[in-house]
Amino acid sequence: MSADTALMPIPGPADPLPVPRAAVPRADGKIELIGLPREKIRAVLEGAGLEPKQAKLRAKQIWHWIYNRGVGDFAAMTDIAKAQQPWFATRFVVTRPQVVEAQVSTDGTRKWLLRTHDGHDFEMVFIPDADRGTLCVSSQVGCTLNCTFCHTGTMKLVRNLDPAEIVGQVMLARDALGELLMTPACEANPGMAALKKSDADKFKAICTGVRTDGAYVETGENDNLIVQKLEANPGSVGIFGYSYLEENANRLKGLQISAVSPTYATISSFQYPGARPLYIYIKNAHASAIPAVRAYALEFTKESAFGPKGYLLAGGMVSSPNAVRARAQQAARMLSPLDLGSLK
Repeated sequence: MSADTALMPIPGPADPLPVPRAAVPRADGKIELIGLPREKIRAVLEGAGLEPKQAKLRAKQIWHWIYNRGVGDFAAMTDIAKAQQPWFATRFVVTRPQVVEAQVSTDGTRKWLLRTHDGHDFEMVFIPDADRGTLCVSSQVGCTLNCTFCHTGTMKLVRNLDPAEIVGQVMLARDALGELLMTPACEANPGMAALKKSDADKFKAICTGVRTDGAYVETGENDNLIVQKLEANPGSVGIFGYSYLEENANRLKGLQISAVSPTYATISSFQYPGARPLYIYIKNAHASAIPAVRAYALEFTKESAFGPKGYLLAGGMVSSPNAVRARAQQAARMLSPLDLGSLK
């Protein structure tokens, strides 16, 4: 942590809790757009000088590029005029947390040591399972629980992470989707599964390395360009989020994995091997001291938010089955303790 940053004020010595604190401005003076809802993006664009109609249009476009396509470079946002892209780049940023260190365990668990723009370290962990994975994101710099296995637990509590720093973790994990699919597919081959046991380094080199003989072409995050290449080469394969596949169903065909096609139903039920659930966990002690924490959990689990017609679907999410949503709603109401068995 930065030496000149004071620790967060705490209300008591037994179970210290964080209190709200304003986000630290970026050193370059730019405004971070990650973590902002569409209307807030519109507001900051107007505040920077765009006229209202233009701000409304650009906010819709930028929001889509950020959350549906995972793009962070204004130059790659092809429906924004090239002459206007530098105007955005000099005033705004769309970033991910800095990766200080990334580790991969033999069981596939991944741990990232990340850093905020003002120099504070925190962690994110991905825990794989046979047919899904669990992503644990940090909501604070430092922690009060002192878990020995967790780097964050060894640090004194400094501050809450802001929305950009929390959402940025999810975006960073989403960037790793290709590798999350490559390794399980490789493990399904008996010969490669045996190699993993006998030579883990060689297994990793083969199963996570990308071919350089022209079979794989890196096109960045320009989905329009990827579609053009797919149409020019019908035998090729591209990787997209489901929302983009759905929007272009007349031009793209979903790829089956283990004989399962990517559809709303197979992703919702986790039948499709590429589907990943979203977990939100909070500390009960914090929920009893900070009313907004409980309200946050309840808002996320409203039918109007994560239901089949909820507003979160506009961000590319797929609603879970009725039984899964019912369990999540009960957990949010009761603040049921989380255990490893409930994640499987």
